Amino acid sequence: MPAFIQTGHSLIFPCFACMKHLPPRQVNHRTTRRRSQQVWEILLLLLTKKLGYNIIILSLLTIVNVKSTAVNARVAARRCLEMRKTVDILGIPVDAVTMKEAVKIVGRFISEGGTHVIYTPNAEIIMQAQRDPELKEILKKADMLTADGAGVVLASRILRTELPEKVSGIDLVQEIFRAYAKKGLRCFLFGAKPGVAEEAAVNIIKDHPGIVIAGCRNGYFSDEENDGIIAEINRSSPDILLVALGAPKQEKWIYGNLDKLDVKLCIGVGGTLDVLSGRVPKTPEFLRRNGLEWLYRLCREPRRAKRMLDLPRFMLRVFRTRLTGRGKLTAGRKAVVRRRRNRSK
Repeated sequence: MPAFIQTGHSLIFPCFACMKHLPPRQVNHRTTRRRSQQVWEILLLLLTKKLGYNIIILSLLTIVNVKSTAVNARVAARRCLEMRKTVDILGIPVDAVTMKEAVKIVGRFISEGGTHVIYTPNAEIIMQAQRDPELKEILKKADMLTADGAGVVLASRILRTELPEKVSGIDLVQEIFRAYAKKGLRCFLFGAKPGVAEEAAVNIIKDHPGIVIAGCRNGYFSDEENDGIIAEINRSSPDILLVALGAPKQEKWIYGNLDKLDVKLCIGVGGTLDVLSGRVPKTPEFLRRNGLEWLYRLCREPRRAKRMLDLPRFMLRVFRTRLTGRGKLTAGRKAVVRRRRNRSK
């Protein structure tokens, strides 16, 4: 008989033999707990004699080390959140990150537990938040807010709390695909008109081999269909859920259903699926580089003229905020001031 079987034999049989000498079984629960305690004491005694104190102590230390490692990981994640650098733009804490930093943060969100949220507010969304307290609170509770549009970056410069660069929704999504395609990233596309998500899925798979499209669903649905959509998303087990319902509907939908969603990351992407599908051309690079995306959109969609009135209102409010001394860096202010001083030298 092998040695490990003999060892198990010698451990188990004496245990059952000793159980014969335990007090007679009683009906009450107190006696049952006492009996269990006695059995465990006998097992511990036998293990000590067979294995020795050194192995038992080593096992206990290993358990303690695993627990402490888990605690340290949670503490590190909490510190990362505490070190988050944001710029206050009219009460909205926009993250002071570059595109490269944002992609790294996305990777951290995917590897961590729980469900994280990213929104990409532009000047129009920030102005909507001034009129809609609910939207403003939703934006504040996001795990990351990136500056989608040159207007937000310009506002940060006016407020003397400069954002490093624009990180638009469409650019962020494409950079995520490039960075994590080889890792088999799973995405669910939710929103836009019927057929748009499916067309976007075809182009994504073509341009970024390795990306897995876990599912698609258009953005036209009733309240009664909402639970079915969430169930469909959860069944597909995506890493990232791209929600393209337009602002502020997508932000409110994500916030209202966050507890039901079994995904690692939700991103509100606005019209990104329309661009990825090819139905809407991307703004030319020259105009994007010079902060004229709004002019391109206005020329293509004249009906947006009324919404575009929020842009001058946004800049006027930013100037007024500058004069009143608000809109300061909420974290990492010393580093930004130090960087400006170095530039001036």
